[in-house]
This record gives sequence, C-alpha cells and structure tokens, in this order.
Amino acid sequence: MKHATLFAMVLLLVAACGSTGEKPVAGPIESGSGGDSASPMVTDEEVPEQELLDPNRIVARVNDEIITVRSIQAEFGDALLSIGDPTDARYRQALERFALDMIIGRLFLQAAGRLGVTITKQDLKQVVDDAEAALKKRDTTLDEDLRSRGIARWEWEEAQRKKLLIRKFFNMSVGREMAISIETRPLVDSYVRPVEIRGFYERNIENYRREEQAKVEAIFIRVATFEQPGVSRTEAQAAARAYAELLVDRARGGESFDELVLEAQGAPLDKFKEPFRRGTQRDYVENFVWNAQVGEISDPISTSSGFLILKLENQTTARVLTYEETKDEIAEQIRFLKISAAQLKVQMSLLRESVVEPAAFKRELKRRFKAQTEEVLNALSI
Repeated sequence: MKHATLFAMVLLLVAACGSTGEKPVAGPIESGSGGDSASPMVTDEEVPEQELLDPNRIVARVNDEIITVRSIQAEFGDALLSIGDPTDARYRQALERFALDMIIGRLFLQAAGRLGVTITKQDLKQVVDDAEAALKKRDTTLDEDLRSRGIARWEWEEAQRKKLLIRKFFNMSVGREMAISIETRPLVDSYVRPVEIRGFYERNIENYRREEQAKVEAIFIRVATFEQPGVSRTEAQAAARAYAELLVDRARGGESFDELVLEAQGAPLDKFKEPFRRGTQRDYVENFVWNAQVGEISDPISTSSGFLILKLENQTTARVLTYEETKDEIAEQIRFLKISAAQLKVQMSLLRESVVEPAAFKRELKRRFKAQTEEVLNALSI
C-alpha cells in the first residue's frame, strides 16, 4: 500500500518551522474558542499586484504571530528560487501554499510552548554534531556551509530548535516519547493486535497477489561493431555470431556472466535491469525465459541488429503472499495509519481552537485535514 500523501504530512512537521518567525502582534488575542477576531488583521480581499511581493506584507496570522512575505522567503527561499521570476503567477501561488505549511508548523510550535515542552542543550548539540559529521564528508564545516548560504549560525540553531520542539510535541501526542503532563498524554495506542493484522490482510488480499515474473542478465553483440572497411555485412554478421557463440561457451564453462557482460558491453543493459512479467518482452525473449531453468544460458538469439545472450537469473510463479510473509509489513502499515490519524486529530484540534487569518486559509486547512482523515480511516477499514 502506498502512503506517500499521508507520509508527506508527517514530514511537513519537520520542514514547516524553519525560520525565526515574526514579532508577536500587539494587543490581546482571543483564545480557547478559536473564533475569528471582530476586525481581522488579514482579510480575504485580494492584494493589489504591486504589493504582493512587499517583504513586510502580512500574509497570515496564527494567534499572536504573523507570517510575512519575508518570513516565507527566509524559510522556503530555495524552493521559491527554483520557481523563477517573482512576478510569475506560480511564485505568488507558492507563497500562499508555503504560508499554509508555515501555519501548521506554527500551530504545533505554539502548542508546544503553551504546554511547557522543552528541548535540552544536548538535543541541539546532537543535531549540530550530526550536521558537522555529514558536512565533513563533503570536506566542509557547518560554519563554512552556513556562511556560503548567507545564514547566521544563531539563526540556523534557532530553526533547528523549533524543529526539535515540534517533533517532540508530536511524539508525545502519539506516545513515542514520555508525556510531561496530562495535556501531552498520547492520543493513540500504536500497538497493533494480531486480529487487526489478520483482518487487514483478508480485506486487502488482492494487494498481496504477485504476478509471474522473471529476471535476466543479458549481453548484446552488435553487428555494427564488426563492420570495417572492406568487410561485407554478411561477414560482419558471421563475426558477431562467432563472438557471441564464444561468450556462450565461456559462460557455460563457468566464467562469471557479470564479468562477460562488462567485457562485451561495459555495463548491464538498462532494458533488463528490473524483473518483468510474462507477455511484456519480445517473442524471442519470452520463448527462452518461460521455457528455461534458473541459471540457464541461451544460445545466441538473432535480432535485427545483432545477437542477444540471456541468462535466467530468477523466476517466480503467480501466487498470493501468505499471511506469515506479510504480517510484519502489515503491522507497520497499520501503526503508521494510526499515528497519521492521531496527527490529523491533533492538527484539527489546534486549528479549531486557534485564530487563523485570512479566513480562507483556515477553511482550506480544515478541508485538507478532513480529506486526509477520511483517507486514513478508509485505508484502515478497506
């Protein structure tokens, strides 16, 4: 089962809070009910074209924190640069998309602060040590790398601190770390019972059906390689066939087929790098593969431009994987889905109780969380 969409939301928590943020909004902010303020700071009205890219323009508000064009550019600068000209419509659309991502990160970060979630100096030191170790392999240091990117060391460390806070808050909410209070107790039991695994397997039995497949290694001898001035096409074909027959004899005599591949053509053929199903190859390949034994080497097979030599590496018959073969994988799938459901529950709760402007952003996030929750629950019940 593929969970790319769901997993992207988990990764978002790590990436959604990289910048140092903006100054708090002056004045009291509503809390608890999460209702929108009587006079919203950021409305749904369209911004005049000339003001869209003003670095100081407030794009969104999350409780007592604002998100400006500048903060989006600071956090997603590399991605925005890849889009191109700031006047491009895609650039402006990306600003809004990244603003939504930042809102999610800010909701988690603010919640972590309210509940007293903290990280230690050792936590941050581990991140620094890991970064230094990775950069050492590239013959540079963290300070040199940050300097080349125009990022201050304190700014980078603050971004890492926020990421760690978000990760720790989320891990507490799904039982991956010890709760520090009743408010941070787990929202999900990630233990997967055998009856759940068995039920998932039986409901999704078609997902564990494997078709007949084969894997081959191949050498291709091109006739063109033997074409020289004064050599006829027939003579070149005869020379190519003779070389192919010699390679077959050497392979059947015990020489390494891999080494013969390198000798004859330098690298494996891309066409046969992956296993293939019956009926997906040319007839001359199919005729050999589905009538051969594993390890068998073909005679030279004549093609329009040369001679092909095949070795059958592996062959599997069509079957359904057993419960025993799949139960560990299924347990991980169910555990992941449960954690995803818990994450979405946390996000929806935080969103509901917060002031988020413009109102269109809050509506879009509610729609997104609802759709993703339905996707998770459907996956658990299918």
